Amino acid sequence: MRALYIALQSYTTDQTQSLEKVHQRRALQTTVGDISYDSARRTLEYLSLNDRRREQCGSLFKQIVGDESHVLRYLLPTKTVSPHSQASICQNISVILCADKSF
Repeated sequence: MRALYIALQSYTTDQTQSLEKVHQRRALQTTVGDISYDSARRTLEYLSLNDRRREQCGSLFKQIVGDESHVLRYLLPTKTVSPHSQASICQNISVILCADKSF
């Protein structure tokens, strides 16, 4: 497994995501037989790789925002309130979706 990880370090993000998708498709075909990827995913109730990444990104963001001592907290911009902004609307936003070009 370590050799695979080292080999993957030289790939770009798009190439790595493409490999992950191929591996997930093969694993599903092995598990459920010769049906389409989408049908197999629905049958086994698997999220797509893109959906899993979005879910993980949202979860990580919530952890960072919710924990003042989180190790990644320093990466967030400082919170400033402008008298001309609509702060009451912005306070209701709880999740920021991450850009993901894998699909």
